[in-house]
Amino acid sequence: KTPIQANRLLQLCRNVYAYAAASGLWSGTNPAVGDGAARLTRTTEQPRTRTLTDAEWKRLDAAMKADAPLWRDLFSLSLFSLQRMGAVCAMRWADLTLTGKDAAWRIPARMMKGRRAGHTVPLADLPLALDILRARRKTVPESCPWVFPALEGGGPVTSYKSAWKRILKRAKLWHEDKERRPRPHDLRRTGGERMTSAGVPLNVVTKALGDAPSSVAMVARVYAQVADTALRDAFK
Repeated sequence: KTPIQANRLLQLCRNVYAYAAASGLWSGTNPAVGDGAARLTRTTEQPRTRTLTDAEWKRLDAAMKADAPLWRDLFSLSLFSLQRMGAVCAMRWADLTLTGKDAAWRIPARMMKGRRAGHTVPLADLPLALDILRARRKTVPESCPWVFPALEGGGPVTSYKSAWKRILKRAKLWHEDKERRPRPHDLRRTGGERMTSAGVPLNVVTKALGDAPSSVAMVARVYAQVADTALRDAFK
């Protein structure tokens, strides 16, 4: 789907044939590069670090409130819970507890990246998220297992690109350059960046995101962005 994925596939093909030739399992030339000497090394990729400024979030929030409740609630929950859009789209009522001190969203392992384990979001400490979910419980039919049912088909909502584009244009955040315009996943990054800016330790932010403990270094690169004003304040 993207150039980086195409590069990974090409690299994989080259390395497979190079390994096969080195092991005596392949006697021909490497069809991906010509010969084993040209085997690629792993390339270094720079993670995307785009987050929303406070001004951008206010404009986006206003644009979402002017849109259909489905999309407003969907994108807002991604920001509040720090979870990926795929997990939010597939949210089930059966995975939610909406009352008491134990209010929580228990995300199954199959919805987490890497699928190592499930993840729990403490909704009792997220009143804005709880308000959204309780309001949706009153509007979504009791027989529907999905918090965000698709407009057609009976399953969960899966396509949100058109709604996101419409909201970005209303908020005047749309750019033809896709690297400059916000993406839905940037909501998660924004939440994580706000946590780090508030002084939350990186290992705690990593756990809040639902990433493995070994991902602390990645979280530091992506979420611990230091604003110029914060840098100046640090020196002061």
